[in-house]
Amino acid sequence: MNLTLHLVAWDIRCLRSYLGLWLGLLVLQAALIVSYVGLPGHYSPPGASFPSEFREVLLGLLAWLVAVLKICLLAVLVARLVHKDPTVGDTAFWLSRPLSRVRLLACKSLFLLLAVILPSLLVEGGLLLICGVTPQDTLRSVPQILFLTLLAVALPAMLAAVTTDLARTSLLGVLVFLGLAALVTLLLAWRAIRRVLVSDSGFDFATSLAGASLVLLATALIVVAHQYLTRRTVGSRVLLFSGVALSSWFLASWSLHTMTRGAVPADDAGIPDAARIEAGIERHSLTLDRARVVDTRFGPPTGGTEAGSILLKGTITLDPLPPGVLATPVQISARLRSRVEASVFTSFFSRRREWEPEPSSSLKPPIDQGEAALLARLPRDAVWLFRFSESDYERFGGVPLVYSGRVGFLVQRSEVASLPLVEGARLARGSDHTRILGIGMRRGSLTVRLSETRHRLRGDDETEIRWLLVNRSRGEFLTGGSLDSTALSSPSLLSGILPMLEARRSTLRLRPPADGVELDAAWIEGAELVRLETSDLGRFSKWVRMEGLVLDQVGALPPAPPLKLDD
Repeated sequence: MNLTLHLVAWDIRCLRSYLGLWLGLLVLQAALIVSYVGLPGHYSPPGASFPSEFREVLLGLLAWLVAVLKICLLAVLVARLVHKDPTVGDTAFWLSRPLSRVRLLACKSLFLLLAVILPSLLVEGGLLLICGVTPQDTLRSVPQILFLTLLAVALPAMLAAVTTDLARTSLLGVLVFLGLAALVTLLLAWRAIRRVLVSDSGFDFATSLAGASLVLLATALIVVAHQYLTRRTVGSRVLLFSGVALSSWFLASWSLHTMTRGAVPADDAGIPDAARIEAGIERHSLTLDRARVVDTRFGPPTGGTEAGSILLKGTITLDPLPPGVLATPVQISARLRSRVEASVFTSFFSRRREWEPEPSSSLKPPIDQGEAALLARLPRDAVWLFRFSESDYERFGGVPLVYSGRVGFLVQRSEVASLPLVEGARLARGSDHTRILGIGMRRGSLTVRLSETRHRLRGDDETEIRWLLVNRSRGEFLTGGSLDSTALSSPSLLSGILPMLEARRSTLRLRPPADGVELDAAWIEGAELVRLETSDLGRFSKWVRMEGLVLDQVGALPPAPPLKLDD
């Protein structure tokens, strides 16, 4: 044991310059994120030489640059550690000493544990606590922090273990990266030819990348152990390239849906007594509209619509729904038929949200202070019920029709929280924090600057956040759109794959339409900012039916928009 600790201390002395610089970058990156979260957000006057928005962008660029330098320096540090006592060839000094292969592997592993993995864990954990993450969520983040650090250490150790110097390690890393990219491209092309990617709605690239990272980590650990214990470089390289090929298959094909296909029923509502819920269409909500004309030079039309199609829209009601739950139509397969004419069939994806209000809308006053009451009084926007062509509309316009269809619903749990519309107001929900940085009026719209920090781990429920400005006494609200948002994430380079902490500074611009609410000082004084967070619970489907539908009696069809001809 004394010999092992002596060798670890010797490695630390030899690599102290690399290690000190890397630790400095590690602390600097955390300090940049903390500084970004604590930046003041007051609006800068026009013509200011150093506005706050510029400081946000500058901090973001510096954090990204530090993250890249930290990863590169860590790769160099690990390669130097391995090449200090190389396992390739017969000229290494340690081969002439009474030092076993197992002890050498233990020395290198202990060095990485004490000098790299533990400092990363302490700094990342401290960063989470400083940014307001609860101790429970910080503990939940420990496995992901360890996985990311171990992955960043194991990959360069694998490349260095089968090479003799840093130049050959870098060349092998480039070849592995190019080979992985080529294999993934070929597999994706094969999937596209077989139309697997289109039919597999559960494919998630971020999830598949996480699965490929697991394969790469296992490959790296096996290669390093094999090379140190056997010193058979050819066999280690075969293991390396075999693991890269396997990870490319995971990257192009694997997802959670792939592993659980057939184990989860198609209709898993996520709420009790879903069979008792009855679906219907509000007849008075039916309207006709024309599909948006799409310039096909920039790709096919989205949403399953085609230029010139006519859309039948309406509101679908569900009763009874548990309090605090939204059921969103996401897919509709429907048929229109008459007694004398042939039927028309359509199947397409509808919009994701059941409610999608206009920029300004009225609620049903009075609105009490309860979250469920506010959620229940939000108006539901019309969704697409049917799509047909101009010729079908002319043929069936005055004929009584029977509408029948199967509607797939996405069940979401909603949580509503509010904070006063005052600069400096704060909202804390567990590990998520929101602060109002500034409020201003610009060009006839109310602009609210927000600072948000969110904690999410891979495997947590996906959530969606929307902001509303609500005046309860008047029964009116405005929806806010996020503009000019910037964000810093930890981990900085892999937050899309393995998210953990996100610090975002965004701008909500709330502009009422000409015929909407009057956004004056009195309206703003009685308003509050409402945060609506939805998370997915499950899915279920229902049949809907409506008889005696006459398209000509639904309403006037808007005129066709003029087509733009190519120059």
